[in-house]
Amino acid sequence: MNILLLSTDIPYPPVSGGRLRVFQVLKELSRYHRMYLISFLKNPDEYEYKRELLDYCEDVALVPLPASLPGKYFSKYASREFQQHIDDFLARYPIDLLQIEHSYMDVYRYRTPKPGGLGKVLIQHNIEHEVHRQRIAYEWPGYSWKEKLLNSLDYLRFKRFEWNRMGEQDLCVMVSELERNKLLKKRPELSNRTVVVPNGVDTEYFQPPADGGRKPLTLVFTAHMGWFPNEDGMLWFYRDMFPRLTDRYPDLQVIAAGKEPTAPVLQIGNEDRRIVVTGRVEDMREFLYTGTVFICPLRMGGGTRLKILEAMASGIPVVSTSIGCEGLDTVSGEHLLIADRPDDFAERIIELLEQPDLRTRLSGNARRLIESSYGWKGIVERYDAQLQERFGGRETEAWTRR
Repeated sequence: MNILLLSTDIPYPPVSGGRLRVFQVLKELSRYHRMYLISFLKNPDEYEYKRELLDYCEDVALVPLPASLPGKYFSKYASREFQQHIDDFLARYPIDLLQIEHSYMDVYRYRTPKPGGLGKVLIQHNIEHEVHRQRIAYEWPGYSWKEKLLNSLDYLRFKRFEWNRMGEQDLCVMVSELERNKLLKKRPELSNRTVVVPNGVDTEYFQPPADGGRKPLTLVFTAHMGWFPNEDGMLWFYRDMFPRLTDRYPDLQVIAAGKEPTAPVLQIGNEDRRIVVTGRVEDMREFLYTGTVFICPLRMGGGTRLKILEAMASGIPVVSTSIGCEGLDTVSGEHLLIADRPDDFAERIIELLEQPDLRTRLSGNARRLIESSYGWKGIVERYDAQLQERFGGRETEAWTRR
């Protein structure tokens, strides 16, 4: 098939959760289908990566992301230039299927000369209006009354828009059974048009280090530090858990690795030498392979966390909140440790720091779970089978561009 993928952000380099998913699915699908990509570009310096994407795509168009309007959650994704590229691709190429990343990208016209029209697949990385609601609650104390009104109205409009968009697709893809069940509770008639394609991990790229050379007393949190749930989680950990831990381990170090750290996150790194804020990192394995314990102190968010899958694949034991590992097929005490109160979270970290046998058992179980259920190749093979059943077949022979 000829598949046109519409993305909110350039998927290469795959340095954050959303990019990772889009890139891995794109790469795996390109083995058997002709792929085309139109994507917004948030950082003009990344235009150079178009050539890497052309290893997997027939054609790529990158569009600068416009500024959003106040009180308009998804207004920045309604771009005249993006529409022009869609029109151009549909006129020039025999596109069979649209794959739309995020509901708020489905704001365009899709006019095609193809008899019978296009198949449409919506990829829901989160139920986005729920994340928007969490953000409003998080920022609510600092809002003026006007901002509160605008954001509340925007949330209600977007919630209605998103439920409607999910109902208009030929296929709606959720990243976990939990989120699929939320959708079907609201729209039970979509049962036959909704599937789960979970997040995954490159099991060859992320492997437990052969030398086992982990640093003592080193906690690792890898995340897009500009994304508000990650910022909140890091600040919550530093305020409510870190003091309890450093009372016992004065030399404890925390690595906060990820792009676009906010001013508050940078501030704690500047004020406390035990907090290392790295900024953008090209290869997270540097920290996943040397840390003692991986932490995921999230209090909000949606979808599933690729950061936890990468940690589990890399053999570093994980302590997470329930929300942090929501949607993953994990069991506390078997694959990781789960705690939601600050005292309990700190205590679970202490258990792992004090018990090397527990670290070994959890990380071994977690790696086996990753290998059996969360490798990208198997995930996309199962997704591709859904596409073949509903929309058509693969190329008669494997399609490669190299």
